[in-house]
Amino acid sequence: MTEKSSDLKHKLRHLLKLSPEKWEEVSQHVLSAVVPDFRPRVWWYQGINGALLFACKNGAVLPEHPVAYVTKDSGSAVETVMPIQQVDTFLFNLLPKLKQQAMQDWFAPGHTGWAVYWRDPSDPLAQQM
Repeated sequence: MTEKSSDLKHKLRHLLKLSPEKWEEVSQHVLSAVVPDFRPRVWWYQGINGALLFACKNGAVLPEHPVAYVTKDSGSAVETVMPIQQVDTFLFNLLPKLKQQAMQDWFAPGHTGWAVYWRDPSDPLAQQM
């Protein structure tokens, strides 16, 4: 991230009291040791078998627009992911209220109802589970 912002890079380097050579060494280590967290986050609404799916970038939830609605069949635990543009009118009208509740839960201790969405087939960690 700091490579995109020289001001941030400069501030961070001075905060950590690193010489330019040490900065380069630390940068190379971070690039090899840290995997960016791209996995989406899901917020399960209490009392129904549905959830909002949010995109995530560098570990930060992008709360403005949920990307999908996830439903869980209560009998088999099979989940269906529906792009947010395809939800029915009733659910579409509920989205502002659901999103507001999701954000309240996100900022509450314990992030009630929130989880990393591990069912993404492009996630190599999910394939190991």
